[in-house]
Amino acid sequence: MSKWATVWYNVTIRAELNPVRIGHFTSIGDGTSIYSHHALPHGLSSSVNIGKNVTIESGCSIHSCIIDDDCVIGAGSVVGAGARIERGAVVLPNSVVPVGRLIPAGQVWGGNPCKFVRELSQKELNDNYMASYANGAAEGAKNTFSLWPRDPEAGAAGAESMEQYAEKKYFANLKH
Repeated sequence: MSKWATVWYNVTIRAELNPVRIGHFTSIGDGTSIYSHHALPHGLSSSVNIGKNVTIESGCSIHSCIIDDDCVIGAGSVVGAGARIERGAVVLPNSVVPVGRLIPAGQVWGGNPCKFVRELSQKELNDNYMASYANGAAEGAKNTFSLWPRDPEAGAAGAESMEQYAEKKYFANLKH
């Protein structure tokens, strides 16, 4: 996983035999499942490659595929193994991208199975690119999300070290 990528709550990423790559500023929504398969029948790589500035909304299921930069995958969508979603494409919510399907750059696709809906305007492409920053780590910071627990009694600057915090909160009862 790359720098500044965000993986939200209840996401499952399974890379048991082949890698899962996630690019800069990509946001993986709540409850999404990402799987790399053992092998694909047509000989393509069975890894998962997700580019930069991609927004994958909540509840998606992503199988061994390629999602290029600046794409948006709508909530509840399924992307089948061997699919390729080219740069800037949008998959509408609750859509199913069949196994091996190519979604061309700058287009909107939707449905089950997904079908071409329309071309994206340049403004929409720019908005999707900028949304990846808004859905990322900066958004989590606004909601006071922190990887390091801070005890309000320790002061606003978080003066307590991680070791002190762990000792006080978790190991204090183990001492006899």
